[in-house]
Amino acid sequence: MNGIIILVCGLLLRPVRKKVPEWVSAFLLGVAVIWLICPCFFARALSLIPDAGAGISIGSYGYFWIFGMIALALYTAVSYWHLHRKADTAVLYKDNVFQSENVSSPFVLGIIKPRIYLPLKRSGRDLKHVIAHEQARIFRKEHWWNGEAGKKDRIKSVMNHKKPVFWIIILAVIVCVITAYCFFTDPVSKNTVVMGADYKIEKVLYAVTVGDEISTGPPLQYCVTADYHLYSQQTESDGWNYLGALTPYGLTNDELNQYMPVDDMRKDLKVRQITDAYRLKVENDNFYLVFQTKDGKTYLAYGWEDAEERGQAELDDTRLRRLYLLKSRFQPGCVNIDFFQRSLENTVRNKVHCFASFESDKIPGYHIEGFKSGNSNDHSEMTDLGFAVFQTNGEGYRLMDCNVYENAALVENGIFSCPDPAVADINGEIRKDNTFDVLLILNEDADKVERVYRQDGKEDRVEADTCINAPYMSLWPREYPGAAASVFQYVYDKDGETLSSGCVIPRNPADREE
Repeated sequence: MNGIIILVCGLLLRPVRKKVPEWVSAFLLGVAVIWLICPCFFARALSLIPDAGAGISIGSYGYFWIFGMIALALYTAVSYWHLHRKADTAVLYKDNVFQSENVSSPFVLGIIKPRIYLPLKRSGRDLKHVIAHEQARIFRKEHWWNGEAGKKDRIKSVMNHKKPVFWIIILAVIVCVITAYCFFTDPVSKNTVVMGADYKIEKVLYAVTVGDEISTGPPLQYCVTADYHLYSQQTESDGWNYLGALTPYGLTNDELNQYMPVDDMRKDLKVRQITDAYRLKVENDNFYLVFQTKDGKTYLAYGWEDAEERGQAELDDTRLRRLYLLKSRFQPGCVNIDFFQRSLENTVRNKVHCFASFESDKIPGYHIEGFKSGNSNDHSEMTDLGFAVFQTNGEGYRLMDCNVYENAALVENGIFSCPDPAVADINGEIRKDNTFDVLLILNEDADKVERVYRQDGKEDRVEADTCINAPYMSLWPREYPGAAASVFQYVYDKDGETLSSGCVIPRNPADREE
């Protein structure tokens, strides 16, 4: 997509290109070609490539790119082979010039050691001019990127050629440098909200020991859960230490600067505009701050609050003791079950065991978890079932919705159809394309879920989910095919025996396609 954008920009600048040297056009074309071949570059804050936004997954688009690259490679190979066959019968004329009766018009073949191939019938003065023309093309490296134009176009190019003015050449060089910098870099992620994730400390920006405080060094990692609770882990062998619930806080850059004890420190850190922040007060008037900045960076600060003189400019001794730049440990496509369990236990107010995860290109930027919950550490003894919907950008998560059903794990056949749908929308807006019926399956004999969409006067449409390995979560889009008058759902075991059956009732008439 980005290569196409560059090509379009090049076409819009076509009238201007006629006034600049030809190598500028070659360079701009090369930028587009490189982007189409390898659409992955370093991240920079200054980039003309549009940001895909949080949670946009390329998914199947990557396969189209791979298919296109294979097709292009095959076309290039076949074309080269075809030209090479023409050149096989060529005889040496002189130097790097060859002639063949199979060649109908002059062309150059080869990159490192280019050869000129001419029709055998060419001779005399005309031949000298053609050779001079092709040698000039090789000298200017035009054979690397430009095909042979027709005679009319070549004559026009020669007649209209003017030596470019010096200032135009300087401007062209500047444009090429800026283009390379901006188009050969991907945009830095501009996520401006704090996302839940396991975070490592990428850089210690500030640390000080106060009074009798014994410094044990920074923790190995922090966890901001998807429902905004803060944990720390000192070492790999230690468990997670619960610190408390984070609450939204209107932190400004001016306030943050007041907490920094040294003026030089404020200048050196250069913290960009704060766009989202959370605060946690702990014992002895200490506090944590977790905040996000305009450039997509996440920070964690630890400090002491002067509660008695808070807000009194000259007397307020509130100070930061630690300031860390954080980096998410998560990667797109990788699911950390422990993180989701931590993220749900405070919301559910019980122990949680996650057993199913779902992400799809149909709902980019969202993640759905199926889970059991209860007051036992043994998940086999947990009695409740539920599911939760998270917003994600691939490196972090925010809890959007959570539904828990008491004693649902105790249903007789171990198959529970949730009365509430999973809605992949930040505002909870139910639409046919973002809403799913949820079926939670604990029955180990279950092998297949089948849905029958029945329409008046038409043949039934049947869809099946055959990937069951209990415990399992089966999701079915509310975008029912056709104007389905009724939807029936069946769960079968490996022998084809029915374990569960029933009619699925749409939540409202709008769930049916008209």
